[in-house]
Amino acid sequence: MVAKVFISYRRDDSAGHAGRVHDRLGHEFGADLLFMDVDSIPLGVNFIKVLRDEVSKCEVLLAVIGPNWLNSSDEEGRRRLDNPNDFVRIEIATALQRDIPVIPILLDGAKIPKISQLPKDLRELAVRNGLEVRHTSFHSDMDKLIRGLKGASGHVDAPGAVEKEEDRRRETAEDGAEAERQSQEERSRQDEEATRSIEEDERRNKGEAEAFSSAVEVRRLRRFGPQRAWRASRPTIVIAGLLALIFAGALVVRLETKPPMQTPMSLPASIALPSAPAAQLLPAPTSMPPSPIAQPSVARAQPAPVSFTPLLPDRERALRTNENFKECNTCPEMVVVPGGSFTMGSPDNEPGRGSDEGPQHRVTFSRQFAVGKYSVTFDEWDSCLADGGCNGYAPSDSGWGRGKRPVININWDDAKAYVAWLSKKTGKAYRLLSEAEREYVTRAGQPTPFWWGSSILPTQANYNARFTYGSDVVGTYLVRTLPIDSFEPNPWGLFQVHGNVWEWVEDCYRDSYHGAPSDGSPSTLADCTKNVLRGGSWDRKPMYLRSAARLASAPTVRDNSFGVRVARTLLAP
Repeated sequence: MVAKVFISYRRDDSAGHAGRVHDRLGHEFGADLLFMDVDSIPLGVNFIKVLRDEVSKCEVLLAVIGPNWLNSSDEEGRRRLDNPNDFVRIEIATALQRDIPVIPILLDGAKIPKISQLPKDLRELAVRNGLEVRHTSFHSDMDKLIRGLKGASGHVDAPGAVEKEEDRRRETAEDGAEAERQSQEERSRQDEEATRSIEEDERRNKGEAEAFSSAVEVRRLRRFGPQRAWRASRPTIVIAGLLALIFAGALVVRLETKPPMQTPMSLPASIALPSAPAAQLLPAPTSMPPSPIAQPSVARAQPAPVSFTPLLPDRERALRTNENFKECNTCPEMVVVPGGSFTMGSPDNEPGRGSDEGPQHRVTFSRQFAVGKYSVTFDEWDSCLADGGCNGYAPSDSGWGRGKRPVININWDDAKAYVAWLSKKTGKAYRLLSEAEREYVTRAGQPTPFWWGSSILPTQANYNARFTYGSDVVGTYLVRTLPIDSFEPNPWGLFQVHGNVWEWVEDCYRDSYHGAPSDGSPSTLADCTKNVLRGGSWDRKPMYLRSAARLASAPTVRDNSFGVRVARTLLAP
């Protein structure tokens, strides 16, 4: 039996990572065994009592600690942790006082604070055994945590204790052999589950049979190696042999010599759009996302030389709404969006609303501007890199492929380096979008949580489709990014403004819109310790894909769900 878990985190320090931890544990144990957000505390109640009660209901607390956890400050510059009414301090202090196990989750090199750095009621945290979690090894790190939470009868073993116990068992050959056997059985079980999931998708879309067979074979080769994959595929080989006898021996030679998976497989259309009224909100997709099976990683191809053709002033002034343009062969394709007004933020009754999404306020753009039709791709980033830009940084694709997939593993500083290169080469005003611009172009004139309406389906965006929002339809969690032209564009011609990757914007993060600019310009702070990302991503619940949803992160953080979309200021007509 697994203990109920309380996840404590700072929104301005580790909201993205905490969400990933929550989603992974929720998939493993069920969301009913987790408590994370405190946004739902009713008005007028004693929030200290509510927090203490919620912590008391749990049997373990995860203290998610990122680079700014210790020194995060309020608007007056005071350290939040020194405030006795700080949410995080209340949560951890309550767990320590009640002798509830507290496990520090240390993100990307963060360290457990020293005793001298902590308030008196948190000092015991400094001697608690923690677990390092890095985005480059996230899933294996989470496996360690999950093993620690799967103690007998709800007892929680700290991750370090679990590892020590495993080391002790491996001291004897017999126990070592047993551990290996169990590990092999677990890997086999996981692979069988993945194969069954793929086979189920195939039964729902018979038109993808040939692509499906190729994809399964690639997965078996990658998982088992040629010898074991051959044994696992004997029924398929027998059928192929019979077909070869019917259609001629030459077909056998062709099949044996054909390189596997040279063309990405399309995702089976396993979820049908409802007939009415939701189907009217979104046209039937013209292209579906590829299979969750990853393509083999290949070395980056040398990008073609960049050839710049900036718009002439007269041509630029003549641009009209919905017109597209590119100013080099590997520059982002830009779409002209109209000026106008919209209401920024979410209403109080919107499901999933964060407390930092208000108050709602009116924002007006005096004239049109241009926005990237897609997120910046690896192809576009690699051209910048080959031309000597982007600070020489080559981000990893996390093994998912480059090309037309959105660039990932970039931080805010990296994104700024890319737009600086574009501006220098074109002589034009390329930049990051402001947060107001990003919400404005996402909504495309719609007040609903998504540009197509108030619910979301797996055929409309790339997100963790095991969870729902405004609908009871679940789908396949792809666990990776998709090419930038997947799904339908919004009414202003922009692709994947919901999901796939979070996109950095220019603004410094503030926890409310009090005093926010009304002209669409970015919010800035003299001491900006975190910046804003918008749009949601492949690994998040659909509630985080809403038009008004926000994420804050330190500008130095790189994550495989972080990307960028560019904007361009246009000359006045």
